[in-house]
Parts: sequence; structure tokens; C-alpha cells
Amino acid sequence: MKLSLVNIRSKFVSLISLYSARTGMILLFTGIMANLSAKEYMITSSGAKSDTNFLSTIGIQSAIDLCSKEGGGKVVIPAGNYLTGTLYLRSNVTLYLGKGATLFGSPHLSDYPENLPEYTFFRKGEVCRALIYADNCSNIAFEGEGTINGQGGRFGVAGGAKSDSYSVRPYLIWMIQCINIRTEGIKLMNSGLWMQHYLACDQLYIHNIDVFNHCNNFGRCRDIKYTH
Repeated sequence: MKLSLVNIRSKFVSLISLYSARTGMILLFTGIMANLSAKEYMITSSGAKSDTNFLSTIGIQSAIDLCSKEGGGKVVIPAGNYLTGTLYLRSNVTLYLGKGATLFGSPHLSDYPENLPEYTFFRKGEVCRALIYADNCSNIAFEGEGTINGQGGRFGVAGGAKSDSYSVRPYLIWMIQCINIRTEGIKLMNSGLWMQHYLACDQLYIHNIDVFNHCNNFGRCRDIKYTH
């Protein structure tokens, strides 16, 4: 594959932003080569379906787990509409949403298991759910041209009553004590709670994303780059 310097700079601007100040060009070059050769894992090969009446949580999670187990790479969500409950992102995994791809959060709270991280924070034990969750992971990313839609306005409780409880509804993205997170190019919308909660994370890079929601939170994080 032949790439001009302009193309390399465009494709890997996030690596330049995250690493050049600390590690120089050698690590940058290594990062570029690793990204170019990253293995891809299609969620449709693991059982996910483009059908909002079909819950694809197991298929998508299987692709994420396999990707991490085999050393990392890119989990690809192709064009289509996919419904999911909680997904657990793993180290060295990039979640890539292709053009025309939308990942919809399930409107049923039963599809969001409670998570109790060890890290102490405000209202620990009360806020427990998220659409995408990671705890003590490193080198993770969200990228592409697709959309993650939490469908936050559709959450209810037993009996059909709508839930406004702060502690019941899920975050869209919840990262805790993670290192080297990159969120780039995607659209995030309609979270049930805070859209993005990066808690006690280091080396967080957010670039060129489209967000429609009422709240984002960067609790106790360090080394944050938020660009347009």
C-alpha cells in the first residue's frame, strides 16, 4: 500500500496529538504500521443483524471479545441498524462504525446489567448502567462515520411508566480508569443519562464528533484533548 505523507497525516492525526510530545517519531511510526495492519472483525460474522427488532448484544460482544483475545484490532459495524444492550469494550479494540451504520441502545433496562466499579466516585452504587462500558482498559477507540443512538427518551420501568430516575437510566459511554482513549468522527445522540462519562481516565482524545445530548462529563480525568 502506498500512502503519501499527506494521507498519513490525515489518517493518523490522533496518534500525532497523543504521542509526539512524549515519545517522538519512532513510536508514531510504529503506531501507524500497527494501525495499517490491524485485523478487522465484522459483527455480522458473529451473529449481529441489521434489524432493530433483533437484539445483537451477544453477536457484537463476541466480536469485541475475540478481537481483544487475538491481540486487538478493529470491530466493524457495517451500514445498517443494530440494536444492543450493554457492550463491554476491551483493551486494544477499536469500535468502528461505518458510513450508514447506526447502533441503537435497547429501550429495555433489563438489557443493561448493573456494573459496580472499584473506583470511588459520587453516587457510586446508584448509577450502574451504560450502553458502552470499560473499566481499567487501555488503547481503545471509537471511530468512523456512523452513529450511536441511545434512545434515551424510550426508557421505562415495570408497568410501562416512564422513568426519570437519575440512578436508573444508562450512560451512553462510561469509561473508568482507562488509558489512551480516542473518540473520532462519529455521531453520538440521545443518551438515557450523561452522553460521555470518562472517569479518572488518562490520555483522552476527542476529535470531530457530533453530539446531541444534554450533558457530558470528564470527572477527574487528565491529559484531555477535545478538538473540532
